[in-house]
Amino acid sequence: MQPDLRGPLVYSNWVWLLGAILVVVAVTWMLTLVIVYRSSKVEKTVSVKTLGQLQRGRYNRHIAEIQEGFATGSITARDAHFALASLIRAAATEKTGLNIESQTSMEVAQNLPMWPLLAEALRWCEDETFPPRGATEKVQRGVEIAGEVVNG
Repeated sequence: MQPDLRGPLVYSNWVWLLGAILVVVAVTWMLTLVIVYRSSKVEKTVSVKTLGQLQRGRYNRHIAEIQEGFATGSITARDAHFALASLIRAAATEKTGLNIESQTSMEVAQNLPMWPLLAEALRWCEDETFPPRGATEKVQRGVEIAGEVVNG
């Protein structure tokens, strides 16, 4: 006795039509998302935040320690310059949320036009010349700029 084989199962036409419609809708949706994404001009808005009282106090203590160390002669003008430059960049990074520590003063001037003081402070940081007679004034100017960046 031979077994009877059933004939192939054929889907109705509405199932094929529904599948084709779903594929067209999915492809259209994906193309729309790609086009909208590529044409959007969303830019990250950068704002300058105010540091909290504890953060400002911590930075101000570091500034005072650097100033005192230079005044007593325990650190050189170059060391004071590097310490203040590091402090200015760290405070600016904390205030903006951007990686200011790896940007030049020109890049900061372009990216943060609303904070020209920071560009000036970074120009001071990038100047590595220390004339023997003007070192005290240079460090004092750095202390003033650091205070303005932290407290401003």
